[in-house]
Amino acid sequence: LKQTSIHYSYFYQALQPYVHYVPFWETGEDDILDVLDWIKRRPQEARRIARAGREFARSHLQRPARLCYWRFLLREYAKALRYKPSLDLHPNAIPLDEEPMMLSVRPDGLGGRAAG
Repeated sequence: LKQTSIHYSYFYQALQPYVHYVPFWETGEDDILDVLDWIKRRPQEARRIARAGREFARSHLQRPARLCYWRFLLREYAKALRYKPSLDLHPNAIPLDEEPMMLSVRPDGLGGRAAG
């Protein structure tokens, strides 16, 4: 289950309703009852959706995948800056290069651990 909300996280675009989750709060706060009834009437489909949601979480929300996302995001952000980012003015900052996961690069160039 995933509620409809104004709040957004980086991985939401990759989630698909009725593939990775069953949406609720689309029409109002009480539509959860209809959603639960829908799930009860379709136990096999609900299990399939739950499995897909778990697999999505395993592959996209574990630490290596999150670090891959952050590495990509920060590199793209740095390209948009008009100056070269530096840690010189931030003595308490920890360089990303000291994070082992940030050092490895996938074959597609995004970062994080390569498969295999």
